[in-house]
Amino acid sequence: MKKQYSVPSFSERLKRAIFETGKTAAEIAVESGIPRYCLYNYIDLGVTPYGGNLVKICKYLGVSADWLLGLEE
Repeated sequence: MKKQYSVPSFSERLKRAIFETGKTAAEIAVESGIPRYCLYNYIDLGVTPYGGNLVKICKYLGVSADWLLGLEE
């Protein structure tokens, strides 16, 4: 039987990275240039960003896209 590992979802990783900034999601949306409704969809609904918004999130939070997407620990 294979071992199963619990991998944090995209939204869980995003929440963790946001928490570590000490800022609110609304502040991050304004400062990063990501529309607030998009950021809340990523956080609350688990929608995965792509393209420019993914790049903006990663740069703002100082994390890699691979980590945020769960491709690396």
